[in-house]
Amino acid sequence: MASSITKVEPNPFGTFLGVSMIWTIVGLLLFLMSW
Repeated sequence: MASSITKVEPNPFGTFLGVSMIWTIVGLLLFLMSW
């Protein structure tokens, strides 16, 4: 967690996009598994 927070400072947009993509994939997997 700490390392990810420090990476937000130099490149906030890149980190945000990466995290959003990861959570989108996780959300889709959970959605498919809920069926």
